[in-house]
Amino acid sequence: MHNDFIRLKGMRFFAYHGVDESERETGQMFEVDVELRGCLRIPGRSDRLTDTWDFNGIYRLVNETVTNERFNLIEALAEALCERLLNRFPAEEVRAAVRKPQLSVPGILSCAEVEVVREGGEYRKPEVV
Repeated sequence: MHNDFIRLKGMRFFAYHGVDESERETGQMFEVDVELRGCLRIPGRSDRLTDTWDFNGIYRLVNETVTNERFNLIEALAEALCERLLNRFPAEEVRAAVRKPQLSVPGILSCAEVEVVREGGEYRKPEVV
């Protein structure tokens, strides 16, 4: 197990997720943080982008998932982010936190947040022998 991390924090996207019809029609802002855990020794020594997980690639994948798909629950969105990141990048573990700042609750609240943590083996397709 390696304890090196790449994190993208505070990504903001306008999207159409939610259970209520009004959320799916008018949309709202969502905030996303992702964290990929693995070994960064090789890129740390080589200083080459080709040896690491490209921030732009991670961001594009998150952006496409959040803005091009619709989910009722932010739990499902976080799960989809983990699955896609683990299928695309050779991370040992991925964390995805999704925040929904606008909520209909009877009180003052800054946001609701869901964080999902998944290990690499959970989504890897078995190799064909």
